[in-house]
Amino acid sequence: MPLIVREKSQHQQVTYTTSTQITKTGCYVSNTTNTLISPGKYFTADEYHYRRLKAVIVIQTYARRWHAMRLVKQLSHDRMVRLDWEKKEELRKKKEKEDRLKREYERRMHPKTKEDFDLLYHALESKNGEERKAALCALLEQGTQLIASIGRHKLDANEENIKNSVQTFLEKVPQYTSQLQKNIYCPGCRRCRSYLCSTEFSLTANSCTIGRCHQCNKLDNVARQREDLNKYKNMLTQLRQAEAEYDKKAKIAFLLQERDLQYLLGIICATQSALSAWDDLYDLVMVQWNKYFEWSPWNCILLTKEEAAAHLKLDNVEQAYGVVFIRKMKHKHTLANKYFSQIPAMAQFLHSRDSQPAAPGNDLLVTKPAVTQA
Repeated sequence: MPLIVREKSQHQQVTYTTSTQITKTGCYVSNTTNTLISPGKYFTADEYHYRRLKAVIVIQTYARRWHAMRLVKQLSHDRMVRLDWEKKEELRKKKEKEDRLKREYERRMHPKTKEDFDLLYHALESKNGEERKAALCALLEQGTQLIASIGRHKLDANEENIKNSVQTFLEKVPQYTSQLQKNIYCPGCRRCRSYLCSTEFSLTANSCTIGRCHQCNKLDNVARQREDLNKYKNMLTQLRQAEAEYDKKAKIAFLLQERDLQYLLGIICATQSALSAWDDLYDLVMVQWNKYFEWSPWNCILLTKEEAAAHLKLDNVEQAYGVVFIRKMKHKHTLANKYFSQIPAMAQFLHSRDSQPAAPGNDLLVTKPAVTQA
């Protein structure tokens, strides 16, 4: 049987008696404690809201003043920190330059290695180039004396290096002569016609044939070019160390030689920072254009050390830089791709690059075709 529920309501009011006592005939009530209240000025709702708005504006004024004072104080502190950092950076760069010049001076005064003598010949060629128009005869005489002095230093260094090489060879020579047959000998140098080991030839990344040996290259450099490739060697060493730390499987940076890096920096990158046009090679580094991919000549950018640190923090280079700058970098990458695509060892990396998935935000195009509807 279902349960039936009924609702019932009933109003109740409790009696509460009140009264007011006033003065009348036969009853006196004192009014000394009474308060006289007079009506004030009447204001409308618009006037009330206007007064509230003025009060809000006053509060906002003082609040904004407080925030502005905090911001100015913070900016002043940041400015002091920035100036202090710039001062320290200037001192650090100055000290690094002084140390580098000191090392170069020591290398010039006491040359021992091939790089030291290349530095001497390069300095001699630079000096001759600057003063050739003023006193050519005097420079030729001075150059002859300097070359003779460098030759004497070179002979002394060669004697010491030969002794060290013989001692090193005697300590590490294999016990069995059959192991010596593992050395690979090339057909011969085109200049001196000598049959030498493969390690005696300098091969660039795009070399198809064997050219001149190290000794012939050194003689040609001393006689005509007098280039100093030590700065490119140091940059290539730094690049390989950075790539080894980034990815142990990196290979492209280890295929390049000093001449290849010289072409990449001089011809394609114009030996200056892509952002600030700073042209001191000792302050420049090569980093990845897109940090999500391995470094390569078609994925690189030449920047100063400070610019490189800021560049590697970017998540999407397509959004961080302008359209004109991106097109400029794409053009440089195209030139590098065309030049280094002649290298058979890099062909596989070019193919794998085209098949790799795009990095975050890398699918953005510099220009997009317009979609038309029929």
